Amino acid sequence: MKLAELSKIITPDQDRKLVQVFERHVRDMTTGPFANLSYVDWVERDVMPETYGDAVICPVPCGYIGIEPDGHAHM
Repeated sequence: MKLAELSKIITPDQDRKLVQVFERHVRDMTTGPFANLSYVDWVERDVMPETYGDAVICPVPCGYIGIEPDGHAHM
């Protein structure tokens, strides 16, 4: 999903948490499918809204992280 489309769906709290998740889990990866990804590449390629809810699902090297509308993240 393009970043512009996702920004219309997510809350400001989810947006801030997306940046934190990227910086903590994805940014410094040098091997594997997350190697050398920019924030925009990661969001557009991997991040998606939940099908039957209002969370955002973020794949990271250790699994998936869901981000609720209030910014609470959980695996």
